[in-house]
Amino acid sequence: MRILSILILVLFATACGSSSLEKKEISERNLDHELMDLSVDYAQNFTLKSSENGYLLELIDPNTMKTEQSFTLTYDHSIKGKNVIHLPCTRIANLSQTSVGMMSILGATESITGISNISYIYDPKIKQRFKDKKLVEFGDETNFPIEKVVASESNLILYSGFGKDFPQASKLAQLGITPIPNYDWRETHPLGKAEWIKVIGILCGKEQAADDYFNQVTKSYLALSKKAAKVQQRPTVISGNIFGSIWYSPAGESYMAMLFADAGSDYVYRFTQGTGSIERGIEQILTDNVETDFWMNPGDFSKGKLLQTAPQVKHLKAFNSNTYCYTHAGNKFWERSASEPHLVLSDLLHIFHPELNLSDSLHFYQKIQP
Repeated sequence: MRILSILILVLFATACGSSSLEKKEISERNLDHELMDLSVDYAQNFTLKSSENGYLLELIDPNTMKTEQSFTLTYDHSIKGKNVIHLPCTRIANLSQTSVGMMSILGATESITGISNISYIYDPKIKQRFKDKKLVEFGDETNFPIEKVVASESNLILYSGFGKDFPQASKLAQLGITPIPNYDWRETHPLGKAEWIKVIGILCGKEQAADDYFNQVTKSYLALSKKAAKVQQRPTVISGNIFGSIWYSPAGESYMAMLFADAGSDYVYRFTQGTGSIERGIEQILTDNVETDFWMNPGDFSKGKLLQTAPQVKHLKAFNSNTYCYTHAGNKFWERSASEPHLVLSDLLHIFHPELNLSDSLHFYQKIQP
């Protein structure tokens, strides 16, 4: 009954909105938007095709590599139907940190009407919007009251796509709210991960800015990787951290493994399969990595805390000399690194190959502290 009441309220609010004439004028203005012929060069988990007055977005299931969902993204607001999204989207509940970073880069933070948790946010403009009560905090994306979606007045939800189905999707559909998963975390190339900014750009009506930005990132990334390909010595690297009794590291086909390779290093588990994480016991980690040169992304920037979690790491050579974690402003890494892989690569080259003298400072990383 409560959901039905919410639905009636939303439909009533919609009916009491713009007049038919105003809607027609809005639609005509949107039809003046210049469409682009966008290519998808690195990403494997989405495709884009130009269509009349918009684009066709197809999301690829990372497990089957088959089309999972299709969305019609259109500037023609007279088009109706399932998975039809009217552009530009100005009220987006963004529950994906990487998507939040992409909207920040495109200057579209004013379109964010909801987030998962304010403590995960890095962008000061979004923090201020939260203080000004211009956006709603949803909490766990797998379990939140649908009233929060209604309160945010969002018509689109971006989420990380960790689960198969978005919770309460059918109820949200009744309310005219479309959830779209972001599978950038399953991309195998760092530039493929960054290329998701093209999807965000279309949704926000900023496809030209997104395309220009991605082209510049690609140019910078490829130039750095070309320099790294000439190094004579390739240090060995381990990545990841321990939860309970299990150590989680990037799989050998993941974008992080490719970053290590493009940075002129040999990632210890580069030959493992998968694009997510692999699991190892601490004994196996010690056996494989006692002499490994670098330990990246240990999950904390304090040696003391790492020793509390797993005292055995003191036996790793890298722990005592070359362990690096993202900085105290860790939210910056999770929010921006996906769309700034050239800066991540610059950091890794700075750490692994200081002899190249490519950068004077680090953007995301710092050596762990005592």
